[in-house]
Amino acid sequence: MSDNTILIHVNGRDEQVACGTTLLQLVQNMKVDPARVVVEHNLEIVGQEKLAGTALADNDTVEVIHFVGGG
Repeated sequence: MSDNTILIHVNGRDEQVACGTTLLQLVQNMKVDPARVVVEHNLEIVGQEKLAGTALADNDTVEVIHFVGGG
């Protein structure tokens, strides 16, 4: 890990991301629509309006639950 990255835990997997990465950027990098997910950050649900303003820190835990429609 370099000085420019941090280690986080996303959906049970370890990932390195750039320092300063926000929850919104993380979700977008996962190629999912931020409007169609629920994000839990360190055991707390984060509202859609706060994703862009919530920066990740080393060893944070994130769960991203993606809603899939069907019929």
